[in-house]
Amino acid sequence: MLDEGICVKTNPLAAAHFYERAAGLGDKIAALDYAAKVGLGVGSAQNYEHAGDLCHDAGLDPEGKLSRYSLGYVCTVRAVAGKLLRTSLPRGAFLGTPPVVLVDFTPANAEMHVRTLPHVKDMDAPTGSNLRIPMVNAQQEIERAWRSAVDAVPKPDAAQLDNQVIRVSLDVDMTLEGGREGTRENTNAQPFRSLLPGDIMPGGEMLNSPGK
Repeated sequence: MLDEGICVKTNPLAAAHFYERAAGLGDKIAALDYAAKVGLGVGSAQNYEHAGDLCHDAGLDPEGKLSRYSLGYVCTVRAVAGKLLRTSLPRGAFLGTPPVVLVDFTPANAEMHVRTLPHVKDMDAPTGSNLRIPMVNAQQEIERAWRSAVDAVPKPDAAQLDNQVIRVSLDVDMTLEGGREGTRENTNAQPFRSLLPGDIMPGGEMLNSPGK
């Protein structure tokens, strides 16, 4: 709520401290949120390697096939892109619980491809017509948000970035006002639900997510 200004004034710094505390108490989703803050340098010194450590401890890349620096960088870009989509798109534009968006990204050259698109809500048909068109162009919006995120995060050291494809999911679930907290409350039943199993797949090989 503090991070995205829902019902309260936006305060990313305060949000970072809450994420840090929750991560210390074992909340894996909060650990990812805090990792993104570390990657951005909000609430702590900017450090992609430390962000990668936090993401790894939260259950990403358990076999250590990615450098921690690349993992932290990608997790940061992912978080920023997801936030841009959640805060810029019309509410309810993406359908599903949660909507599924998978992106392939190569850190070394910043090449990105959308692999799985969410279902998009149709707008009401104009009077006298049965033609319904999607509320948004999902492909275009996701690509735009990812590019904006790459531009927005601190510029990484290219020498430390892995030259392999990493598949990540974007958290575009815009249901906080309608009960997004409930998604987090259910983490005991489905740990790390904001990231789907196989979200991060270096070199096309499936990596386990927490709880698997």
